[in-house]
Amino acid sequence: MLFNKPLTDIIRQRKSIRSYTDAPIEEEKNPMGFIIGAVEKKHHNLEDFGYLMEKNILMATDLGLGTCWLGGTFSSSRFAQKIALQNNEALPAVTPVGYAVPRISAIDSVIRSASGANNRKPWSSLFFKNDKPLSIEEAGHYTATWVGSN
Repeated sequence: MLFNKPLTDIIRQRKSIRSYTDAPIEEEKNPMGFIIGAVEKKHHNLEDFGYLMEKNILMATDLGLGTCWLGGTFSSSRFAQKIALQNNEALPAVTPVGYAVPRISAIDSVIRSASGANNRKPWSSLFFKNDKPLSIEEAGHYTATWVGSN
């Protein structure tokens, strides 16, 4: 089994974490790590990267770890050097991963509020079928734990 609880519960639980404790993820390892991936610069590879990155982020959330998508240009960064990024590859995003501090700082609270991070989009703007919003009825059993949470 990939996840320990329903995926919709994990999606609802997941939020961007910008501050981490010093507790190591595993014994004798760094208190915080990063999830990094690279893709060839080809059609649809960024979409594939996004899908797989989010899958890893949800897996980390399920394990009780915090993450925060960081997108940008990492082609000449330490991340790129660490994974020996090639000229035909892109490193579109990274995420730190670690245990969230029990209480966020005032600055993190301001960032979350200013960025709208506490706001969730409604169902109708997230799920589509044939370029039209997917109704909850059409989604069937996939909505079992989603309905009533938004």
